[in-house]
Amino acid sequence: MIDIPLRKRSLRNSVDALSPRVTQCVVMPNDAMPNDRAGQDHLELTSFVGRERELAEIDLLLAECRLVTLVGPGGVGKTRLARRAGLGGQDGPGCAPVFVELAGLTDGALLPEAVARRLRLARPALDLVLDALHERDALLVLDNCEHLVDACAEFADAVLRSCPGARVLATSREPLGVYGEHVLAVGPLPAPPPDALSAADLDDCDAVRLFLDRASAVLPSMRIGEDGLVAVGRLCRRLEGLPLAIELAAARLRVLSPRQIDECLANSFDVLTGGGRTVPERHRTLRAAFDWSHGLCTEAEHAVWARLSVFRGSFCLDAAVGVCAGEGVAADTVLDVVDSLLGKSVLTRADEDSGESAVARYRMLEPLRQYGQERLTASGDRARVARLRLDRIDRLTAQADADWPGPRQRDWIALLGREDTDLRAALESALAEPGESAVALRIAARLPEYWRLRGLSNQARRWLERALAATAPDCPGRVYALGTAALHALWQADLDGAQALLDQAGNPAVDDGDDLLLAHVISARSLHALLRGDPRAAALAATAARIFGARGLRRGQVYPLLLHGVATALAGDLSTGRAAIHQVTMLCESGCEGYRPVALFGLATLELLSGDTDRAAEAAGDGLVHAEAIDSPFDRAYFLEVLAWVASSQYDHRRAARLFGAAAGAWARLGVAAERAVPRQHREHVDRTRAALGAEPFTAAFGEGRAMTVEQARDCALAPHVGNVGILPEPRSELTKRELEITGLIAQGLTNRDIAAALFISPRTATTHVQNILGKLGMANRAQIAVWTTTQRET
Repeated sequence: MIDIPLRKRSLRNSVDALSPRVTQCVVMPNDAMPNDRAGQDHLELTSFVGRERELAEIDLLLAECRLVTLVGPGGVGKTRLARRAGLGGQDGPGCAPVFVELAGLTDGALLPEAVARRLRLARPALDLVLDALHERDALLVLDNCEHLVDACAEFADAVLRSCPGARVLATSREPLGVYGEHVLAVGPLPAPPPDALSAADLDDCDAVRLFLDRASAVLPSMRIGEDGLVAVGRLCRRLEGLPLAIELAAARLRVLSPRQIDECLANSFDVLTGGGRTVPERHRTLRAAFDWSHGLCTEAEHAVWARLSVFRGSFCLDAAVGVCAGEGVAADTVLDVVDSLLGKSVLTRADEDSGESAVARYRMLEPLRQYGQERLTASGDRARVARLRLDRIDRLTAQADADWPGPRQRDWIALLGREDTDLRAALESALAEPGESAVALRIAARLPEYWRLRGLSNQARRWLERALAATAPDCPGRVYALGTAALHALWQADLDGAQALLDQAGNPAVDDGDDLLLAHVISARSLHALLRGDPRAAALAATAARIFGARGLRRGQVYPLLLHGVATALAGDLSTGRAAIHQVTMLCESGCEGYRPVALFGLATLELLSGDTDRAAEAAGDGLVHAEAIDSPFDRAYFLEVLAWVASSQYDHRRAARLFGAAAGAWARLGVAAERAVPRQHREHVDRTRAALGAEPFTAAFGEGRAMTVEQARDCALAPHVGNVGILPEPRSELTKRELEITGLIAQGLTNRDIAAALFISPRTATTHVQNILGKLGMANRAQIAVWTTTQRET
């Protein structure tokens, strides 16, 4: 069991505790503030968690700018951050911050009076306020400006123009729009990533620290074990690190466990109530905080907020127009309304790419999205909007499927990755809606290669099997879907499950175009036979390839030709196998560029069987570089495995054992065992390596490889190329300033996760930057980047 600890103080807390220049200041609603206590110091009653980066940035901005506005959604912690920033920015008694809370003020004309009361002025005239501030180096903090934004803008502008020593720090759900204003977006606290599964992973997460800190106040004697801490991490991730939501969730620990709170939140955030009696009304429940934001929106903004809540992930402007236009919102106004909702912090930008081809994307925090969903349901418009989203996913996957073999494959991989959350949500809603299961079947059966290379065959298979169970036996596309589901089962090495699906598919009749269905099913049967060691695999694959070829479907030929080439080569007919793989290569050069990894796997296998380990290593190395470039867990596992075979064949047995361990980790992430995915070759090379090393050395080296990160495994697999760097290639295009910064960090030995932490970016963004650098430099791995960086410094 783990006691909820008194969490360690942040660096900023420690500095504040030691600094004699810091005093504590009262922040009270103006209507409740007694005149004789207006300047009374205010003790913070709960600890301040995280936000070190934001505090440092506010300090820098206030040193350079005279108006800084902290902008963010309700409950994100703007007020608390402004208080702490104000307290840390004093330089003496004359610079004590002046806090003015505006939430209780309903008339903007009374704003000067509110400030005058804080300054203890006898009369509330604006001129007197400006005179009082004119001679002071004051920091004026205007809290909760969103409902009086015009009045606050005019007042702040007057202060900045008339009081040269004054600075203004405002908090609002939208910018003030004053000349010289610097807007700082305040986001939620960092929440645990999806792969954070242990106490060690969660210990330094600010969202979890906040929950545990508040939990210790609710139940001081409460003890949370490892499983409970993982549940807390899951809960904080669902709440996306929103501080108000986390504090309200912690208050519920009086009656519910973290797991129960998380389960309740799956259906409604009404469980998040119970704020203290003395806190503002809008912060006593999460709904009240969102009601406050909703009340500041126009009718068009209400409609767009509700309709955009149908997107579970990020979305682009075209998608927004597709679901929002109509029913009181003209298509040509959606852009302006989206812009307004961004300004009001209902939406945030969610861009991951800033290149020339980048398209702006937006998203809602999950609690805001749930609120919008309730509004959408209450309007009676939910089914219509969900159908518009489903139609869009239908069109998107159809276009991606048509373009897949060609040069746009990488673009589609990136786009589908961004759309993944909504793709799954669309399938879920289609299966829940009577009469829509056929659409779900059609969507799920598309793009089998995409699901496979992303390591998502298990997920695709579940969607297909659910859709098959929900559709009638005569549903169009059913046989094709059965064949595709069987392929996914085989890519998971589930031979029994694949056999059951193939039995349901039967033998489509060869008429009215059913020969293509027959070829599709035969191709799946060929892979099934190959994995079982059935000698009929080669003939089945040849039949499927012949049918696709007769219809001019080059994409359909690729996979059967690979199977035919590997099966015949394993049977000892290297000449026929080489011819089949050569055909795959030719297809890749004539419109099927996206299948290059298939050709490289076939070529590496053939060269290894023929004894040319150098060419096998070159092909498999190229395949691994390609897998890393598109972040394909499936291809990564296969090429790590082949490179282990190569090392074994080159008698580099310790390295082979390490690569088998690294490949085992990659296979495990797919939920597949290598001895089932590539049974014959794996067994032969592992047995050879173990016999050469001995059981204990093999186990030790295997364990070293199994413990490697993805980056370490890649570098180990490609290490032979590093020793022969020779003359480094000239960059294919110029590196950006950020990319040059990252090359320096790589040269220092930092991993992608370390780089992400150093630069305050996500690990996925760091990985994308590294892949872009590899592409621009024409290099295969991080070690080559390090050598290039060192060379550049020396010259």
